[in-house]
Amino acid sequence: MDRLTQQDLTPTGVKNRILGNVVQKGDPQIGTANVLPGDYITVQVITNSHITSTVETRTIVSNDITIYDGSIDPGNIVPYGDNLVASEYLFIGPWNDYGRTDNLNTVTMFFLKNNTTEYTFSEHETAEHNSGDKISGFWDDSLPTFATGKDIGLGGDITAGIRFENVTIPRNSVILSVALDLTVNFKSGATLDTKIYGIDQDNTADFSTDPTGRPTTTAFSDFGVDITTISPGDLISTSGSGLVDIVQEIVSRDGWVNGNALGLLIFNDTSAVGNYVGWDSTNAGDPNVTPALTIHYNTARDFIVTAQSRSITNGGEIS
Repeated sequence: MDRLTQQDLTPTGVKNRILGNVVQKGDPQIGTANVLPGDYITVQVITNSHITSTVETRTIVSNDITIYDGSIDPGNIVPYGDNLVASEYLFIGPWNDYGRTDNLNTVTMFFLKNNTTEYTFSEHETAEHNSGDKISGFWDDSLPTFATGKDIGLGGDITAGIRFENVTIPRNSVILSVALDLTVNFKSGATLDTKIYGIDQDNTADFSTDPTGRPTTTAFSDFGVDITTISPGDLISTSGSGLVDIVQEIVSRDGWVNGNALGLLIFNDTSAVGNYVGWDSTNAGDPNVTPALTIHYNTARDFIVTAQSRSITNGGEIS
């Protein structure tokens, strides 16, 4: 039998050999946007593309686009990440807008709306915790130290302090309204005229030491009561833009963290000595009679957009 040589196996020609697709990715691009509730962003990602005529090859360009809420984490991918609530987003896209192209670029677009609505934080002040920390107290000019205890008053020559723990509001939330509710425990005189300030600290400490020297917010709120019209057991409430500005100032601090403690100081303004209103700060068997803080707010969202172009060079034919 004749033996085949290597030369005998060499093809004399190659016809219509199809090349495999070649996929290349560009450098990833990252953009950020802070979006308030009800607002939206429209993003366009432009990628250079081209068509080549060399041996019938073409380059098709697309964009891999991912949007994250807050941080780059698989659980934060909008809108169906495990950490997210899909109804809080309105997401349309992505799509290629050929009306914006010039035959040299690919333009990919998407629409994203922060679809969140109003949130509510509401908490009654707790005067004592397991640690024994006193939360509420007052300063009376006749007393040598800041006193904490059951009956807390304001007006006359008194400075009152109220501290709310675990205020679960994210930093830089948009404060919409604030109400402070007090249940009257005792009263004296005719007119109460005070000013409320926030304690301008990230996480104000308990009142085991006198807090009246702590820094206060620039914002304040006037708080006045006609004492002759109230009785023990009545609920008195104050709200308005001043309280909104106080809380906004505190939760916008660089060091504010969701769950920190928030403190208020109530200073006498023009109340005469002997004009007081007081409340019970030790629950008295009923937690509903302690001071209550109610905050309505919205949260802005920090969207992170990552985009990476993907070019696919279709296999051509060679001969």
